[in-house]
Amino acid sequence: AHNGVDARACVETVAAKALPCSRECGDAFVSVASACGGVVPRAGRWRHDGGHLAAACSAAVASAHASCASHRECQGVFEAMPRKDATFFATRPARVAAARRAAAARRGEFDASKVDVTPPADKLDWAEQHVWGVLPEETCHDDRLELDARGNNLQGKPPSCAWESAKAGGAVMLSRNRLSGVMNPLGDVHTVHAGFNKLSGDAGDVFGKAVANGLAKLVVNDNNFTSRDGLARLGGSKRLEILDVSSNALGPAGSATLANDLASFPAL
Repeated sequence: AHNGVDARACVETVAAKALPCSRECGDAFVSVASACGGVVPRAGRWRHDGGHLAAACSAAVASAHASCASHRECQGVFEAMPRKDATFFATRPARVAAARRAAAARRGEFDASKVDVTPPADKLDWAEQHVWGVLPEETCHDDRLELDARGNNLQGKPPSCAWESAKAGGAVMLSRNRLSGVMNPLGDVHTVHAGFNKLSGDAGDVFGKAVANGLAKLVVNDNNFTSRDGLARLGGSKRLEILDVSSNALGPAGSATLANDLASFPAL
């Protein structure tokens, strides 16, 4: 208790009455409060002064986000920005293009060939913002854009739109965060920068399809990826130019074949 207030009871009441959330989700709120010293990641009041504390906090947030999946309002508490703000952020390029068209119309310029009405970029730049929390799926509202979310403190598992259904031929830019979870097969992208996280899964299962379909740059160093058969299911690609899978857990089962697997990439 603090100043006569039972902190656990307070959190449970808010989760159950104010939102309201399921019992499982409410219990997850309490777990996050205990592990992190707070409930809302984006508020910035977190235990990140030690590696083990930060890891425990991130694990609690990831678990809570999954436990609250049945109620988006509750789930959103653990996300790096509110849902409304995430949607507004993701639609900015389209809104800028619409504003340019409207301005051109007011000037009497209706020839599209003479007026720049395209969005300012094909990327959403959210790198190096140092925000905490789970990446909300609303940031991928416009699937024509690529999200650059490197260098933050993003937790949990990235949404499908930023991994398995990422923009075809585009880039996945998620390095230097606190992301975790067993990853699904990567989409048909060109570039992946997802090093320095805690992502896991069998490398062949996660990256095999993408490599076969033209993945050229794969940088996933310092994660928890494993491998049943070395990099055999990635081998033979003529397009893979950059490969960094260092500081993962690819052995010992597949370690005996790693040298031969690497030799099978002619573009490296």
